[in-house]
Amino acid sequence: MSASDTDIEKQVKRHRPTLVGIALAVVAVAIIVLGVSIFGTGSVTDEASSGELKGADAPVVTN
Repeated sequence: MSASDTDIEKQVKRHRPTLVGIALAVVAVAIIVLGVSIFGTGSVTDEASSGELKGADAPVVTN
């Protein structure tokens, strides 16, 4: 069973804005993922992983 009234050109016109929006969203997500993968793993170190204790977490040394 096929649709009796198909106008491909009309359907293309109606769906073009939606398809452009989807394509832009995919591009935006790709840019965000690429940016996070490049800049998200910068040289910022976590204090807990550096092995150094500072402030209230440091042991008290008495002589």
